[in-house]
Amino acid sequence: MADHEPIEGYEVPVHRALSTPRLVAGIPRDVAVLLFTAAAALVFGLQSWWSIPIYAVLHIGCVIATKYEPQWPEALRRNLRLKSHYRA
Repeated sequence: MADHEPIEGYEVPVHRALSTPRLVAGIPRDVAVLLFTAAAALVFGLQSWWSIPIYAVLHIGCVIATKYEPQWPEALRRNLRLKSHYRA
């Protein structure tokens, strides 16, 4: 029997949470914490209400990027860290 053939009657259920990224409001958790903290600091701390539309646009952009590629923050970090290694 080859390694890739399933064994009859043997199944292992995998919960969906193990294969999907953790999202908060449609964006990755670490990006959401950073974005919402900066927005709260400017809006509530400095009373700069004009920055709310800017953060709304940034949030929508992050949601679109997440729908395209759920792991885009990790890919961006790796790209910035290894930019000199991979010359493309």
